[in-house]
Formats: sequence, C-alpha cells, structure tokens
Amino acid sequence: MEVPNFEREFQHFSETIYPRFGDTRFVSFKDGAARGWEGYKPKLRQRAVNILDAASWSPEMIGTGTILERAIAAIEIKGNDQTRNNLVSWEGRYGPTSAGHAALTDARGNPARRVSFEQWLWDAFRQREVAPDKLFERLLALAGNGYPLAAYIFFLIDIDRFAPIAPRTFDEAFRRLGIPLVTSGSCSWKNYSEFNAAIEAVRALLIRKPGLADAQHIDAHSFLWMMVRMEEELPTEGKSSGAVRYASARTRSIYEMAMNAAAAAAQSGKEVQQTYKEKQMHYQQQELMGVIEDLINKQAGLCALTQLPLQWKGEAEDAAMLASLDRIDSDGHYASGNLQVVCRFANQWKSKSPDGEFRRLLGIVRVVGSGGSR
Repeated sequence: MEVPNFEREFQHFSETIYPRFGDTRFVSFKDGAARGWEGYKPKLRQRAVNILDAASWSPEMIGTGTILERAIAAIEIKGNDQTRNNLVSWEGRYGPTSAGHAALTDARGNPARRVSFEQWLWDAFRQREVAPDKLFERLLALAGNGYPLAAYIFFLIDIDRFAPIAPRTFDEAFRRLGIPLVTSGSCSWKNYSEFNAAIEAVRALLIRKPGLADAQHIDAHSFLWMMVRMEEELPTEGKSSGAVRYASARTRSIYEMAMNAAAAAAQSGKEVQQTYKEKQMHYQQQELMGVIEDLINKQAGLCALTQLPLQWKGEAEDAAMLASLDRIDSDGHYASGNLQVVCRFANQWKSKSPDGEFRRLLGIVRVVGSGGSR
C-alpha cells in the first residue's frame, strides 16, 4: 500500500508539532511525549489478557457465564489516564445501551446468547486455527456492526496484527497521508484488513527513520493517532492542562511543580496567612515552567541537595525521588535565585530549615555513611 504524503506529514509532525509537547524532534516511541501519550496501550492490553486468563478456560465453562464475565472485566478496566481502558466506551454515559460492550452485558441474562458469546471467545482465544475473517464476521453478527468492540477484542487476540480503531481520527490521518481508506460507517473484515494493512505500510516507513527501527504495529497505530490528536491539542498559554497530561513524564512533572507553586503563592494571601509563609509568585505559570526546565538542565537532572537522580511523574520507581520545586530561602518568594529542584523526600526533610544548615547536615551524613569521621 502506498503512503504518498508520508515524508511531508512525518516532517511536519516531528519538527513542528511534537516538540511543542516538551520534547525534541520525534525519535522514539519509548520516551518523551510519545510514551506519555501512547505507552499505556501495550500495558493495558497485557492487563486485559491477564484478566481473561484464557489458558485456564476449559470447554465445560462454555455457557456458565465465567468466560463472559472475564471478557466484560477485560473491557471495564478502570484507572487514571494511563491505566483505564479508553479504547472502548464501556461506561454507558447515556444509559446501559450506550455502552460499547452492551451486547456482552446483555448476554448475562440470556442463556442462548451467553453460550454463543462464550463459544466465540473460546474459538478466538483457544482455537487459534479458526480463520480471523470468520471470527470477525461472527462477532459482528453477535455484537452488532460496530468497530470499537470488535477491534479491541482483536487487539487482545494479537497485538502484532490487529489494532483498535477510532474511525474519525484514523480517517483524518489516512486523508493527510494520501491513503484512500475510510473506516467510518464501513465496519467489515475487508475494511478492517485494509486498516491494519495501512498501519503496516506506515510502519514500514517509520522503521527507516532514526530511532524508530524497532517500531511495532501498535507503534505505527500510535503515530497515526498522535499525528492528528497532538495537533488538535497543542498546549497554548491559557489552555487547560488537558494536553499537558499526555506530554513526557518530565514535562508533566515540570507542569505540576509550576501549578503547585502557583497554588502555594495564592494560598498565602488568604485570611489564614499566619499558618502559611508569605509566598509571592514572581512568574506567570508558563514562564515558571521554563525556569524549572532551565534549573533541571543546569543541575544535570540531579537533586540540587543530594545529587541523586530526579525521577518524573508517571514513570517514577520511587515516589520519594520525584522532582520537587524548593525555595532555597523558605521564607522567600518564588523568584529568580531562590529556586532549586530537589527530590521530594529532601524537600520534606528540609522543611523550614535554612538551606545552608541542611546542606551541612547532609555533608555530615555523607562522611559518616562513607566510614569517615566528623
């Protein structure tokens, strides 16, 4: 399949759109904003596959409802932006029938349909010799002619061959790339096959780019999604934090530090002022984010107090190591020359202590800990 506009669209995305989310040019799916936006998908799939636990099924379960309940649970995965299942609209915001998996939940009370669905699930996840085209058309006959549920289940079946669909977004991506494919209102095995073939055609071009040689099927799917949705959600001054939550872990940390500083400064002007130190804000939030970014760069990504590596929101191995904005003089303002980025635990330990005194005590701890003497 030809992708005539790939080079033009890749360059625009990589050099103009992607860097606006706090990163350099687009060179990796494993780091930066790409990981923040799309890194959840393989993890979500693995969680769903673990819930299904198809290896533990037996033919005697078909019709009991056990397999059906596991399938429903593998769809109704709750959590935050990085963990919940947003690939199927399962919440039923406009009533139970509006849920994307309503056909499955309805089958709970219908023995015949329960058997049909559980037989289908058995064939899909245990009888691997059943042709995917037959499985797909059988599922549409059972669940209705709609993409989100079918594409999600096929994504669970094989992440290397099948991907979820959000028709509007992918149709726009294909239009920009010059791929003559429309998925909206076209749910069928033929259309879904063409959709996955288009993703593979994009992947074949992505792997030629620096840093993307190991791009997988789901990565190409993510590129198409980001290509459209990042441009729609470009972070601009005064815009809500909706776009920032998808940025890189480092950028999300910087945004949160700036937000916390603004909140602390605002708090200091309230009637309970005696409870709080006066904390004036000498920067607008966007400007403060730039100041924090510069501090982190000057500190080489290390805590200004302990010299331990800072960790970032959303990928930290230890919450105590998360980056935290500290006022060197805790009675001073959020102003130039009075700020440093430290580990959260160091900020908590320091509390109201003078910066110099805290550093002196840290020095003693280092000496004693290394076997020296005071």
